[in-house]
Amino acid sequence: MISAQNDVLISSGSHLQTAWSGNTFSMSIPRKADFRTASGELKRVEMLDSELETYLYAKTDTFEAVALPCDSAYMIAALPAPGQSVHDVERLLAEAPDSVDTALKKQLGVITMPTFHFQFEANLRQQMEQMGIRGAFEDLGSIIKIPKSHFTQVSQKTDIQVNKEGIQADAEAVVGAIYGGIMGAQNAFRMELNRPFVFLIRDRTTTALLFIGVVADPAQS
Repeated sequence: MISAQNDVLISSGSHLQTAWSGNTFSMSIPRKADFRTASGELKRVEMLDSELETYLYAKTDTFEAVALPCDSAYMIAALPAPGQSVHDVERLLAEAPDSVDTALKKQLGVITMPTFHFQFEANLRQQMEQMGIRGAFEDLGSIIKIPKSHFTQVSQKTDIQVNKEGIQADAEAVVGAIYGGIMGAQNAFRMELNRPFVFLIRDRTTTALLFIGVVADPAQS
C-alpha cells in the first residue's frame, strides 16, 4: 500500500500472541455448525465449545456479552439482542465505550464461538482528512525542518486470528513521507456466537483497547 517514491517510512505496530487462560477452549473438539450471516445465509463453520466455568457475562435489551480471558489479554464478544444489529452495538460503543464492560458480572456458563481469521489493509489518508487531520499532508514544519516536507499516505494493516489455542493479532501502521519539494446468578448461561457479533480485545493489566472488529462471516478470511 505504501508507494516506493517516499523518502522515509515511519512505522508503528501492535503485536499480541496469547493463550486462553485455563482450559477455556483447550479441551474443545472443533465441530461444524451453522453461522447465520447478516444477509440470512447459513454458513457451515468451525465452532468451539468452552468449558463450564465462571465468566464475566451480561445480557441486556441491546446485547449479550461475555469476556473470554487469556494470559495477557481478554476478548469481549458482544452479540446483538434479538431485533438489534451489530450496527446498534457499534453505535452504543461509540457513544459509551465502557457500556459493555461495566455491565459484565461473574456468572457460570458455556460459550460456543466460531474460530475466525481475517486480514484488513487500507490507506487511511482520506478518512484522516475527513476528520480534519490535513496539515500533516501539507507541511511537517514542526517535525521536519526541510521546507514542504509532508506525509503522503497512511497505511494500516491488521491480521487477527482466534482459534482453540488463543489469540494472535498484529496491527501495523506505516506512514510515508516526502522530504521538501516533493458471580451473580446461579443458573448457568449458554451463549452461542452463531450470528454477527462485535469483539474487543483488551490488555489484561491496563484494560487498554488493542483491537476491535466485527465477525460477520467466519467462513471468509
